[in-house]
Amino acid sequence: MYYTIKNIQKFAKNNTIIFVLFLLCQFTASFIILFSFGAFQNFKLLKNKDLTQSDLIIQFGNVIDRYKEDGIEYYICDNSTTNKKIKEFLLSIDESSLKELDCIYYTAETTNTNIPQIYEQPNIISFRLSYSSDSKSFIQYKTAFENSPTSSGKMISENDFEKGTMQVILPYGFTSDCMNQEVNIENQTYKVVGIDAIDTTITIPFISSPDSLNNITEIYFCTKNVMSTTTYQNICTACNDIFGDFAFIPEIDTVNDDLPFYNSLMLLSILLMVLSSITLTLLFRYILITRNKMISVLRIYGCTINKARKIFVSEILITSILSFLITSIIYFKLIVNNLKSSFAYITVVYNLKNYMLLGLIYLSVIYIILNLMIIIQLRKSPIVQKQ
Repeated sequence: MYYTIKNIQKFAKNNTIIFVLFLLCQFTASFIILFSFGAFQNFKLLKNKDLTQSDLIIQFGNVIDRYKEDGIEYYICDNSTTNKKIKEFLLSIDESSLKELDCIYYTAETTNTNIPQIYEQPNIISFRLSYSSDSKSFIQYKTAFENSPTSSGKMISENDFEKGTMQVILPYGFTSDCMNQEVNIENQTYKVVGIDAIDTTITIPFISSPDSLNNITEIYFCTKNVMSTTTYQNICTACNDIFGDFAFIPEIDTVNDDLPFYNSLMLLSILLMVLSSITLTLLFRYILITRNKMISVLRIYGCTINKARKIFVSEILITSILSFLITSIIYFKLIVNNLKSSFAYITVVYNLKNYMLLGLIYLSVIYIILNLMIIIQLRKSPIVQKQ
């Protein structure tokens, strides 16, 4: 590895223009690969159907009414469930699906509490959750945390929410006299750490919330983009396992995040083959010709064709991997968000699996083509190469 890097540095110093041109070809190839995939998938989705962002709202019991608002159909069911069942449900959803979700929202009621009812309704506890990959648990949704000021005290910190600390935020309308007092909710004791300045519902950590909370009529699953088919199916499976026919799951628009990729795999392969053949092969062939004398010296001193091939292939792979990673960082951090105005679904189709497959195809094509070209070049006798 050390000598490979030294060879790259030496070549870059002695043939600066060619080396810069080679890197530009690498960056251009990487960008075209990423952009063509996103653009192709975007137009494929537009061609298939006009997808609209839609939250998944699961309700409990039998459908007794339905209505439309802004072109979206909503349902009203006649029953409810408990917090214990909701916990079982959320904890049974696979992690990949939870990572895709932006926010999970539901409310529960309690009458078994010493918190006074200051509104004409039972005390309502709201849960605005997101999934933390680091702690493998549900935490308070960031936007809800940032947009919920307190008139007294503070909001429950992310760390306390994550740990399930026995703390509570009382709704708007309570005074600072309640601060640091202990309240009872479903026979569990919580310490008041803040008074909400806007919201009329109680906030407690999801982990330490009582299982006996009830009258949960619906639960919302929200995504920043259109929900993937895989996530929708995983949520449906988990819901059916816990609730059976007791839960009503509506059909919503979803993005098939597997099929479009494999349908366009051949197109990407052809694109990569042409791109690699025209740019990298011809350019690197010229690079090899300029290094003929070095190759002949190595061969005369006993370097085998296989060893020489590994030297040149490793040089290409190092520059290719680095250029692909650098281009990807620039593309996803600076470019892709600016393309959403023209490509509505371009951010939907990228995920870690697709990205890794793109990189694997790209490097595989380069590896195969350059190996063939390098072997052909190295099969020439050292005397011919030295001339």
